[in-house]
Amino acid sequence: MREISDQVLATRLLKIRQQGGYRLGTFLRMNTKKYIFFVVYFGAALVFFAFTGMWFGFALMLGLGLGTFLRDLAWVRASGRTWPFTRKVTDWGLVEELAAEKPPA
Repeated sequence: MREISDQVLATRLLKIRQQGGYRLGTFLRMNTKKYIFFVVYFGAALVFFAFTGMWFGFALMLGLGLGTFLRDLAWVRASGRTWPFTRKVTDWGLVEELAAEKPPA
């Protein structure tokens, strides 16, 4: 799995602060590529299972897809509830420095 740089994380955190905390729309925009893959992958599996009449597989993939989305939704909601604390304890000066750093060559 590819690691995300401190600069990218700091930039995202500043964007979230600017918008007043975690929101579902912000989360989805930041993860657009992952969710496109998610929809294509689960969509293809659902279409395959439906056309082959494998209804157990269809139900299983549908449950896995919905469960994954609901897990992410719960994470966004929990992060939103703890945002006031996160905002208070974060060293925003350091976050701004990390966001402004030049990426390594």
